[in-house]
Amino acid sequence: TLASLEPSQIDPETPTPIVITGTNFLGVGSASQVSFGPGITVSGVPEVNARGTVITGLSVTFSGDITEDLLANLTITSPDGLG
Repeated sequence: TLASLEPSQIDPETPTPIVITGTNFLGVGSASQVSFGPGITVSGVPEVNARGTVITGLSVTFSGDITEDLLANLTITSPDGLG
């Protein structure tokens, strides 16, 4: 379950570090397991806390204007379940 994404404002064309909170993140070990949809690149190496509730170590980059809610389009897949 996804709870929040920080920061809430992400500037275009600037790699921005993010923090994702929620549940069932254990097993997330690759940026490819985190997706915001087309046009948004996720990079870095995810670091998940011991409880599987926080992901750090990732950045997002996109070009142009993103008008949709990034959290609403966030998909995380892991062996611990769908985030």
